[in-house]
Amino acid sequence: MAKAAAEKKEREGKQLDAKEKEDILTDLTSGHWPDVSNRLHKMNGFVPHPNDFDVALKIKELRSHQVVGVSLPAKQLWEGLEKVIEANVGASTTPEVAADNPFATAEEKSLAAGAQMRQWSDATGTFKVDAKFQRVEGEAVILLRKDGKRLEVPYARLGSVDQKLVDSLKEKINSDEKP
Repeated sequence: MAKAAAEKKEREGKQLDAKEKEDILTDLTSGHWPDVSNRLHKMNGFVPHPNDFDVALKIKELRSHQVVGVSLPAKQLWEGLEKVIEANVGASTTPEVAADNPFATAEEKSLAAGAQMRQWSDATGTFKVDAKFQRVEGEAVILLRKDGKRLEVPYARLGSVDQKLVDSLKEKINSDEKP
């Protein structure tokens, strides 16, 4: 028993090998609920590697399974996974990573997209510029173009998608500044 616990501890956060991952996903996607339930019980204490988040996503989905013998262990397993995933999301919401992180929220992906070089456009769609969001000054949105030049664009002139992004960014900035 102690040996099994030590082996489990050693494997925490390590990437699953291809065969093991295939076996786990096969069991978790099986239409045979006892197989799904058994696999969930075997995975107690599972700590996913970022490359194994697809396994964690499947566990998250199984929380709403119609069979209690599946949904209950999935919920219990997810309780432990959620903390690990939140830590990984927080660590991986840098602009370079958040867009690819399956656990990043839509807001985090949107915020990350604003911090990255992206195409901004006006409401008519005729004005377009590749730039990074810098900040909001009054009614102007400050963008930094690829060539390093600062660009002030009136908020009202931006397209609706870009306005929503700026609103999210302003909200995020304001919430970060509050104690």
